[in-house]
Amino acid sequence: MANNRGFEMPGDPGAVKKAALTLFQNVFPQQFSDHYLSHFHKLYHGVVPAGSKIAIYLIFPKTGVLPTHLHSLRYMIANGYAPLVVANLPLQPQDVALLQEHAWQVMERPNFGYDFGGYRAAILQIKSLLPQLERLALLNDSAWFPLAGKMNWLAEAEALGKDFVGAMESGFVQNRGKVDNYEVRKWSPDRMRKNFHYGSYALSIGQGLLGSRDFLRWWKGLRISQGRHRTIRRGEIGLSQWVIAHGFSHGATADATDLDTVFAAMDLPALRHVFNNFAYFDAPNVVRVLHELERSPGLENLSREQLQQFMYLAIGKGGAAMTAPRFLIEQKNHTFLKKKMFRPNVRETAALVALIDDLGDPMGPHMLTERGLTSAVSQTADMAV
Repeated sequence: MANNRGFEMPGDPGAVKKAALTLFQNVFPQQFSDHYLSHFHKLYHGVVPAGSKIAIYLIFPKTGVLPTHLHSLRYMIANGYAPLVVANLPLQPQDVALLQEHAWQVMERPNFGYDFGGYRAAILQIKSLLPQLERLALLNDSAWFPLAGKMNWLAEAEALGKDFVGAMESGFVQNRGKVDNYEVRKWSPDRMRKNFHYGSYALSIGQGLLGSRDFLRWWKGLRISQGRHRTIRRGEIGLSQWVIAHGFSHGATADATDLDTVFAAMDLPALRHVFNNFAYFDAPNVVRVLHELERSPGLENLSREQLQQFMYLAIGKGGAAMTAPRFLIEQKNHTFLKKKMFRPNVRETAALVALIDDLGDPMGPHMLTERGLTSAVSQTADMAV
């Protein structure tokens, strides 16, 4: 039974109880999760032994457990991490058995609070272990990883020697202002911006944080929400800003703040290659300006400066991970590819499919199949896993 936010209330509450639970959910979301939803959690033990490093891996298995899920889990295990899989949807018995073969523990829970709701439930589940851990990774299936031939992110994150490491920074450039005046925008990255944060699809946390009681208190007090923007503000941005404000060391494995320097070192054909492979998910105003430029003066007539300025605009509005995937993979050795960009029948589809084909990744055909896409390469590929 769904409430007015579309959340499927577990159990079979009557109308009065459902109304009371909905009020409880909206006013006291963390208590609602801890004292009501926790009764519907299911915990299964897997065959992977416990260790000093744990990876919480959140999945949304709408069509079941996929080959790309298992690929990511094998990668975690190979790097010495015991996966704690959190499924935000009910699992079929065969999927539970499959996950148990690739995990230390598997938690099945109602889909409440997006990724941070799942992360929070898992962290509270293992709270007594936190001070003993060498490293904790938070990962989710909004991105495919690892990409063949790219960085070993778990190892690189550890090698930075920081308390808190993300795969990518976001919110470090201006995203306000009219899109039409893109030509006057300057590239001025600033990690002191109030919305600066590390993407929650890949976070690595060290002993300095794990041993802090305040870190666990932050998670206990997190007001999870069924609102996407609230989740980003309170969870993704909130956690990064809390880490920074409390003086913990932090960093990213792929630095996107130096784009002006990288672009300046490129010749014009290389710069056009980057521009031609941008994506514009959730950035309709940027696409509108792009259409206007196509009409006049024509994209092929844009100057070097115009190309750069437009890409600065797009990154400011959409974030580097969602707008410049090929650039990050080719120039920054990034090993994550966000799934949301891959949609049939949009202007970037051909370029994104070509990106997967060019990677030559054995998981490539599975990645395209997940999004209802195909290519000449994927149609002839060996899909065995």
